[in-house]
Amino acid sequence: MSKKSIIFVFGLMLVTALGCGKSQAPTAPIAPAEQATPEVTATAPEPPPASAGFVIADFNSAERKNALGGEFGAWASADDQPVAKCADELIGGAWKISYDITNEGSYCGSWMKLNNLDGSQYKNLIIVVKGEGEFSSKFFVELKTDNGARVSKATVDGVTTDWKTITIPLSQFKELPSLQGLSEFTTVFDNQIASVKKGTILIDTISLQ
Repeated sequence: MSKKSIIFVFGLMLVTALGCGKSQAPTAPIAPAEQATPEVTATAPEPPPASAGFVIADFNSAERKNALGGEFGAWASADDQPVAKCADELIGGAWKISYDITNEGSYCGSWMKLNNLDGSQYKNLIIVVKGEGEFSSKFFVELKTDNGARVSKATVDGVTTDWKTITIPLSQFKELPSLQGLSEFTTVFDNQIASVKKGTILIDTISLQ
């Protein structure tokens, strides 16, 4: 072998040896795949069960409408009937009803539209009531269906000057064939049963349970 060949071979071996001794750059770690975030779908709250009750009116708003959008007011016998007087107003978060049934045979009260409320899933009509000044401890309440064509009444008794919760089983409204499609709630102060012929009561809440 010539001297040039020996030098070439030696140089080639040296280059190979140096290449084998170099450290390789570390391999970059593979990033874990991103997990998809589960899609959250907003759901509307379910209506409360019948056991939770339904507040028809709490009179905390200045607007003269109940939770069903039904209006309310006062009424009285007149014209060919013995004349009575009745007025109502909202005051202090309560429905104030002032009546005058001093004329023999007269009657009056208040009314509230229920806009075909389905009361069949409830068991009781709940009224929170008290008297103010002079008042009768007893009066009637009525429920109506078929736009007033069918009427049934029950008695509220034991009203005092303190707030009192009156529970009336809906089964007492026996003249109604069904509690579906309730159209109206009324109070009735009747000269024949009222212990005080001119007075005032306040209703804080009307609800079904």
